[in-house]
Amino acid sequence: MTGNPRSRLVDVVRAGDTLVCQPTLTSRTPPASGQLMLPPTTTLSGSGGFQAQGGTVCVPSDITSVSLSGIRYTAGAFTVPGSGTVTFKLDAVHHTGRLRTGGIQVVVNGGPVEFHFRVDLKAKDKTKNPPAEDPAGPYEGRADLRSAAQRTVHAGN
Repeated sequence: MTGNPRSRLVDVVRAGDTLVCQPTLTSRTPPASGQLMLPPTTTLSGSGGFQAQGGTVCVPSDITSVSLSGIRYTAGAFTVPGSGTVTFKLDAVHHTGRLRTGGIQVVVNGGPVEFHFRVDLKAKDKTKNPPAEDPAGPYEGRADLRSAAQRTVHAGN
């Protein structure tokens, strides 16, 4: 192998890649789980200021600034859907150290991305009179980063 012996292969996230929310939600308060009715997908924009293999790279704010509202959910006996807003957060495994080209961090696919689900309208249990509201929330979940096309670049450690 030629090149920097400290380099490693990374999957850089670029404009056009997508975040696909998994349907399962978890909460610290009962009911401890819920489901997104139609798990949202969002296409990312890249604002890294440069390209990697033909696409503009994503920086952390390209993901953490995404907000998806009006997402419907249910939870346990609360089968009348409520709705909420999904926002994403990145762990250290999802970005590089500061690059020498401009001193910015670039997002890499480090596995599932966590999201926060803020309940805006609580799901209801209509078997109760009056209907009971879901006492749980906020919820947490995970989303998968999906590449528009497979591309791998070398990044130094």
